[in-house]
Amino acid sequence: MKKILSLLLAGLMMVSVVACTTDTPDATTTTPAASTTTAKSTTSKTTFEQIDRPDDMPEDWILLESQYEWHYKTFVCPFNRDADPQFDPETDEMAKWLAEKGEEWYKDPAVLAEMAEWPTHTAPMGDRYDPVGEGNSPIGWGGDAHGLICYATFNLTAEQMEWVGKAEINDIYMNVFYDNAFYLYINGELVFFEDANGGEGDWNESQEPVDFMDGVDIRTILKEGENTVVAKLKDCWGGREFLFGLECVYSY
Repeated sequence: MKKILSLLLAGLMMVSVVACTTDTPDATTTTPAASTTTAKSTTSKTTFEQIDRPDDMPEDWILLESQYEWHYKTFVCPFNRDADPQFDPETDEMAKWLAEKGEEWYKDPAVLAEMAEWPTHTAPMGDRYDPVGEGNSPIGWGGDAHGLICYATFNLTAEQMEWVGKAEINDIYMNVFYDNAFYLYINGELVFFEDANGGEGDWNESQEPVDFMDGVDIRTILKEGENTVVAKLKDCWGGREFLFGLECVYSY
């Protein structure tokens, strides 16, 4: 879709002069607490733009491969689309687990150590990728198990951090596929969320480049050596998917 939009814009520029405008966010950019599910983040990447590449930088570079091995845990969270709330707090295992771990669970050393003991699976995850059949998941993320939390660590070299330091603020983006209600934390910082609170639209329906939420400068969050990344998803209905990587592409 992003490439199609880029081609359409290029065609318009050939026949007329197009004035540039700034998109108006369709939702608040206020950062919620980890347990809040009433807001959506905004992203600024609406087309796959050509980026000027410094002469001493590689043309395309990847910091975290999308097909990466994650520790994971699924949670039984029965969903009732007609109810309010749709997830019953009495039967929502994810809500109970998060309440037990505390508001900043995603950077608590004890919680990170617990997640590091969870079983592992290589992304992508979700029933669209399951060879067994529709509605099944190789990690058990199906049926009433709507909740999923994933944890991983990845290392960045001094050379990679030099690339990060030379990059512009939106050069590094997420190569991501999520469905749905998605929160992402890197090195203990909330860097992206999209959550419609049980409504529709809080998913990225195909693997596409997505910027971090407004106000996040990922260059100041990444570090040489070990980095931690935590993803929290909560499916509501239909298919469920998770895939995440970090990369920079200077050409398309």
